[in-house]
Amino acid sequence: MRVVQDNEVIGNWAGAQLGATFQEPFTAYGFVSPAGTITAASVFNDYYPGGNCEWTHVGNLRPAMLRFLCRFVFEELEATRVTAKTRRGNVPVRQMLGRAMTYEC
Repeated sequence: MRVVQDNEVIGNWAGAQLGATFQEPFTAYGFVSPAGTITAASVFNDYYPGGNCEWTHVGNLRPAMLRFLCRFVFEELEATRVTAKTRRGNVPVRQMLGRAMTYEC
């Protein structure tokens, strides 16, 4: 699995999968198979150092991917909290996020 950071290509792919359009500014990471196919994507927006980061994900989320993305959010963006978004039916991702992060109500 290869990680690709390309806001236009990955953002458009994620948007097409979700039926959504992401507004700039955002940062998009894609996870690409050895055959060159995008298999998953994460889009980060509405972030600022010391604050919240909104995270939209589509596709499978493996533990190594989650570690990479969390490092990006907390170390690179310097966010202190994340609002993670995925489809209600994406049960594997919801379960993984539930194990990796705490919920805030």
